[in-house]
Amino acid sequence: MSLKVYVYDPDHVVSQVCLWYFQKRKLPIVDTPEKADVAFAPNEKIKKQKKRPKYGTLIFHPSLLPRHRGEDALRWAFRFGEKYTGATWYWLDDMPYTGDICEMVVLGIGYGENPKDFYTRAVVPAAMNMLFFIVNDLSKGLIRRRPQSNESATYEPSLWNENE
Repeated sequence: MSLKVYVYDPDHVVSQVCLWYFQKRKLPIVDTPEKADVAFAPNEKIKKQKKRPKYGTLIFHPSLLPRHRGEDALRWAFRFGEKYTGATWYWLDDMPYTGDICEMVVLGIGYGENPKDFYTRAVVPAAMNMLFFIVNDLSKGLIRRRPQSNESATYEPSLWNENE
């Protein structure tokens, strides 16, 4: 099966990685989500569509969900002095950051790293590596969905006004 994909926010670095990967795999990239089998988005800042892709929309998040729900997950991990965090592709649902997990990877934070450098060094490559498994499974009709544990979830507010 040739998986048809749609990518939100093509200027975002994660979306650019997705587009590059899909072009390399010669997957049809469609112009609207409803024409796609699956859509990919770099974050929750996408418009809710009335017509959704066949399988749904996968959202990228730079943490091990359900830990650090919210838009500044990496900055909070660094603020808390964590030694590791991760990257997650999860399925969009009606509530922010709560969708079922599709793919997740643990990433070690290097000594002296800052959130921006860590994102470039580890998080973006992890997003691309996970695409391999996601696309291969979806192409075979295998849809992985593992519910998040709301009991262990954390949500941190935005740090948008801070210079970290």
